[in-house]
Amino acid sequence: MPSTLLDRCQADDSLLADIVVKKFADHLPLYRQREMLAREGIHISRQILCQWVLRAGQALKPLYNKMLDEVLKSGNVFYDETPVDMLSPEKGKTHQAYMWVIVGGQGANPGYRIYDFCTNHCHYHAAELLKGYHQVLHSDKYGAYEALANKKQIIWCPCWSHIS
Repeated sequence: MPSTLLDRCQADDSLLADIVVKKFADHLPLYRQREMLAREGIHISRQILCQWVLRAGQALKPLYNKMLDEVLKSGNVFYDETPVDMLSPEKGKTHQAYMWVIVGGQGANPGYRIYDFCTNHCHYHAAELLKGYHQVLHSDKYGAYEALANKKQIIWCPCWSHIS
């Protein structure tokens, strides 16, 4: 393991973790975090915070890939997508994007939850994340999963509440 998440970064790992958790778990935008830090006498530009978040995400990509491998090895995967509003700065308004979640792991309690953000609802997102997976997939009745089942790429178990 490296000694720190980001080499030559002024922020230590605990500050990076705090910023990322506040942004993604607490839905606290970076401009608000900048304002909160400034009230404490810590002046960090929003651009620097954004760079740190992006670099942290890139540094954690190998962990994401390993967790996804573990999910797909489990042979029993749960998959769903949820619409989220995404701000389009150039247009000044929001449009619909999607957060895809794939859950799996060993044993009765799946241990991994992988989130994948996409700007649209195209079928290829499901196919790409499930590439090489041929076991049981629990999901709703979205056509992407049905298409994978029709191609015999997965054993599809749609949710009973979505079956009609």
